[in-house]
Formats: sequence, structure tokens, C-alpha cells
Amino acid sequence: FEQPVFDQQALGWRFSVLEKGKAGVTGNARTRVYDTTLPGYSNTGHTFGDVLEDAQRQALLEYLKTL
Repeated sequence: FEQPVFDQQALGWRFSVLEKGKAGVTGNARTRVYDTTLPGYSNTGHTFGDVLEDAQRQALLEYLKTL
């Protein structure tokens, strides 16, 4: 990825999946790899939304899009 671009509809950063993980990236491009194996960089998310009903979750996402 040349420049990070935030996707307003999907609420996330556009990304490309690496075929070989970190091993397939070298040089300067390696500094742009978000490594979810590092402490504090997990991609597991939060449990807050687990207690929300579908309509509540959708309303929250729509609100967050306005920020």
C-alpha cells in the first residue's frame, strides 16, 4: 500500500493480505506491515459489542462514522 486510506463505509483501513506473511516483505515496505503478533497489536477486537442487539450495534457504527 502506497498510502493508508481509511474506508468510511467499512470503518477500517484498506489493506492487502500478504501471501507469505512478514517473510514475503523486505526493505522499507516491511515498516508498513501491521504485525498482530506483537503485544498490544492484536486484531481480536473488543467484547463491548457482544451485549448489543443488531439494531444497537448498527446505530453505534453509524454514530462512529460521524466522528
